[in-house]
Amino acid sequence: MEKITISVFKIESEAYQALSKMRLHTGYQETLKFSQVALLKKSASQIHWKDGFDTGVVTNNDTWKGGLIGGVVGVLGGPLGILLGMGVGTLAGAVKDTHDAKEESGIVKYVSTHMQEGDIAIIAVIEEENEELFNRMLSEFDAVTVRHDPETVEKEVEHAKEVEKKLQKRAEEEMN
Repeated sequence: MEKITISVFKIESEAYQALSKMRLHTGYQETLKFSQVALLKKSASQIHWKDGFDTGVVTNNDTWKGGLIGGVVGVLGGPLGILLGMGVGTLAGAVKDTHDAKEESGIVKYVSTHMQEGDIAIIAVIEEENEELFNRMLSEFDAVTVRHDPETVEKEVEHAKEVEKKLQKRAEEEMN
């Protein structure tokens, strides 16, 4: 079953070690496949892409997934990710009606709100028969992993892009 995993690390070196293990993963290819993997870091209240790879391993719907990881990273590094990362309360000064941003949830809000300054996360598109192998791969690290359905994430990314457009338009109107 395909999933988007998000593993948040407190210790940067552990995230890089985990990323290295994922890159070198060759065992259990029939039960755990990595497709695209991105390593992100939160600094200065923003999410930044640090490293990543594409294995070239063919999984279901491989074409749209590459764009999906890019879309997630773009949203997290964009205005909505920044605003959510600073806290929804800070939106009030810039935009009168923050209804859309307050309702934003899922992968974007999870990463933006659960990552503290200096935290690092690995977002991976994987295909797994069960969660045991991936969990065991990260068991030596101090990391929290959550899984999301790719179709749901795709919808969230599209919704987040729409919310960003609305917030930008309202901010421009307020500034004028």
